[in-house]
Amino acid sequence: MKSATGSVTATNRKAGDLMGNQRTFYLLACLECGDPEKPLMMPFESPRERGQWAAGHTAGTGHDQWLVTTDVREVSRG
Repeated sequence: MKSATGSVTATNRKAGDLMGNQRTFYLLACLECGDPEKPLMMPFESPRERGQWAAGHTAGTGHDQWLVTTDVREVSRG
């Protein structure tokens, strides 16, 4: 899988784990689908799930240009 942003470093935390008030989101956007100026970011539960989806998408469409990122956000506990 090619990445427009280079390689992604995996964290030691499992997807969705809360560290204090932070949550990790594993995001992916196909740069060949939709509007390349406003890519639709899709969230995944883990880097593995994100990679599996990308592999399936590439197998089905031939698309292999990605925006890949891992985002840590503050979340409120309710």
